[in-house]
Amino acid sequence: MAEKILDAFVVGGAVTGSRTAELIAQEGKDVVLVEDNTEVGCPCKCTGLVSWRIKELIPNLPNELVVNTVGKAKFFSPSGRGFSLKSKNPVYLLDRVGLDKFLFDSAKKAGVKTVVGERFIGYRKLRNCLKIKTDKNTYKTKILIGADGSNSTVGKQAGLE
Repeated sequence: MAEKILDAFVVGGAVTGSRTAELIAQEGKDVVLVEDNTEVGCPCKCTGLVSWRIKELIPNLPNELVVNTVGKAKFFSPSGRGFSLKSKNPVYLLDRVGLDKFLFDSAKKAGVKTVVGERFIGYRKLRNCLKIKTDKNTYKTKILIGADGSNSTVGKQAGLE
């Protein structure tokens, strides 16, 4: 029997990866989402300061994930230089670890096969799909989505800078 070809394989279980996987699964597609860390959201790599538009992008965002609402923020570089930004609309400070876990769980509830503690190694093109290699498995997929951060392994494998 031939190995099943997934509709999408998503690398990275934080905000972008989880939400993208969820939206694809809601369209009835077969999706796998892998996160290399054993606990979703850890280590936390973001402050959690987000635009008011977050509530449009994630309409079911639990209120308990909103830690604070701010109208002005100050940013400082390591050299001590800084600047202030003021917003006409509210800016939210979110529990970022909680947000990652919420979105990962939402993806799972939408039918995404979620995997933690599995690291993307690489991929190669086959005639009709991509063959994905992780440190634990191999998969075949029509689409590979790299949501694995600014130092994306998927991006490097694809030759993106």
